[in-house]
Amino acid sequence: MSTTTGTTATGTTTTGTRTTYSVGADEPARTTGRIDAILASFPVSLAPAHPPEDADLVALDGGEDWPKRLATTRARGAVVVCPTVSSTVVPTSAGQGADPGFPVVIDRPHAGRPGLADLRSAVQATGADALLEVRTTAAPGNDAADLVLEQFAVARAVTGSGVAAARVLSHGPRGLLVRAVLHDGRQALFGADLTTALAPLVTVRILGATSSVSVAIPDSATARPAHAVVTDDSGARLLPTSWESSHRASWRRLHAAVADGTATTDLADHAQDCAVLVEAIPELLPPTSSPNEPGAQR
Repeated sequence: MSTTTGTTATGTTTTGTRTTYSVGADEPARTTGRIDAILASFPVSLAPAHPPEDADLVALDGGEDWPKRLATTRARGAVVVCPTVSSTVVPTSAGQGADPGFPVVIDRPHAGRPGLADLRSAVQATGADALLEVRTTAAPGNDAADLVLEQFAVARAVTGSGVAAARVLSHGPRGLLVRAVLHDGRQALFGADLTTALAPLVTVRILGATSSVSVAIPDSATARPAHAVVTDDSGARLLPTSWESSHRASWRRLHAAVADGTATTDLADHAQDCAVLVEAIPELLPPTSSPNEPGAQR
């Protein structure tokens, strides 16, 4: 393999067949997205940008006005860290969630876990009539809309299909239950238990007539990996475990997309999930965030 090194006018460095991109981040994203640790784990692929405004790739916090900040960036790719419903509702309804012209990856704490997409063949084997259940255990005070948004993204990661319609069956201070149907016709239940008695956790179950798939996704703040078990007529088997964090997997995806010149669907998927929340189950939205009130924020 060649070890020749060159630097482009934008600061991008190529070593052999590996391209090193410079990375910049706003301060909230640097903390929540653990950018310094990410850069240290990709010593050949990523490097800090000097100056930050000339970065090839940028990390943006998913708080207020992130779509506007994304639209004005001059980078070649971006990671948006944990965008919330309230920060997306107004831009999406105003038609500002358009493709910025470069790859964008949404960094999600649970749906971004590597290996979830590898479950799709096992999920398909459960049959089209299999029930999908996603349940979250979280501390009281968590935003219900953001919990459901993350669950929608987890469902998409596991099945490859987004949520087409949903409605709230119950919603209170201790939890919620949402019934939904995916675009592939699969029925789904999304639930949340708000408690301090249990550790934060997201569980996924796909229950078919002759087989099932179950996944446990621990709190993203820990280094514990997700565990997936497939049960069928031959018994139960634990699928291979990936120890890579969702943050690191997001940057690996972005690097590959920019290097290969391929598009990502993260923005469109996120906008679609937010649209379902806004139009079908508005009771989960914070009182000050309404799709009919442009400019409203939490």
